[in-house]
Amino acid sequence: MDMPLGDMACLILKRFPYYTLIYVVVCIFMFFRDDTATQGNLAYVHDRATGTSSEWYTPMSATFLHVNGAHLWLNMCMLGMGGGLLEFTEGHYFMLTLHLGAGPLAFGFHGFGSRMRVRGASGVIYAIIFSQVALLKLNWRELRCERWVRLLMLSALIAMEVSLYITSPAHSTSYLSHLFGALIGICISLVCAKNVKVTWWEPIVIALAFGAYVSFCIFIFITGQFACAIWGLGVTPKLLLNTYMYWRKARLVRQGARAPLA
Repeated sequence: MDMPLGDMACLILKRFPYYTLIYVVVCIFMFFRDDTATQGNLAYVHDRATGTSSEWYTPMSATFLHVNGAHLWLNMCMLGMGGGLLEFTEGHYFMLTLHLGAGPLAFGFHGFGSRMRVRGASGVIYAIIFSQVALLKLNWRELRCERWVRLLMLSALIAMEVSLYITSPAHSTSYLSHLFGALIGICISLVCAKNVKVTWWEPIVIALAFGAYVSFCIFIFITGQFACAIWGLGVTPKLLLNTYMYWRKARLVRQGARAPLA
C-alpha cells in the first residue's frame, strides 16, 4: 500500500538533515569571515612540552574552521552527502552525539602526536563515513543488496586514504585525527545506531565499543588535554543508556528463545 503524499511529506520533514545543514552553513560562514586572528584563537593546539592546551571551547570551535578553500569545499561535499544520508536514517540526535564525541577526541589524539594548530571537520567526517562499518555489523543480514555497495565504498575510501598517506603524505594533514575520528565513529555508532534485529551476542560487542570509547576519553585526559576529554565524556551518559538497553533487549531475546511454543 502506497504511503499518502501528506504522510510522506511529514516523514521527509521529520527526517530532513537539519543538523548537517546547519553544520555546513556555519562552516562556510566561519570561513568567509576571513578573520585570521579569530580563526587562530578558535583553532585547537596542545603543547606537550608545557602540558598546556588552548581554551576549553576550541576542541569544538575548531570543528567549524578550515585552512583554505580546497579544505572547506572537499569537507563540505563529504559532510553534506555522508552526513545528510546518515542523519536521515539515524536521526538528528545521533549526529549531535557523533559530532560532540568524535570531533574533540580526534583533536585530542592530534594533540598527543603533534604541536601544530589543528582545525577542520575531518575528524567528524571520518566518524560519519566509518559509522557505516557499525551499521554493516549490526544489520548485515538485513541489508541484503545495500551492504555490498556500502562495503565497496568503504573499501575504496580506505584504499584512497592509505595510498595518499604512503605516496604523498602532507605535513599539514592530521592523519591521527582521521584515524581516531574513524575509530571513535565506529564505537559511537555500534552503541547508538539503529539495529533492525538484536541478537543475544551483540550486546557483548556493544559493551566492548562503549569500553573502547571510555578508554579513549581516559587516555586523552591522562595526556593533559582535559577540554577534549570532557567534551568527549559529555556523551557517555547516552552511550551508557544505550548499552544498558541493548542488554535488556538481548535478555528478552534469550527469554523468547527459551520460551515453549504455544
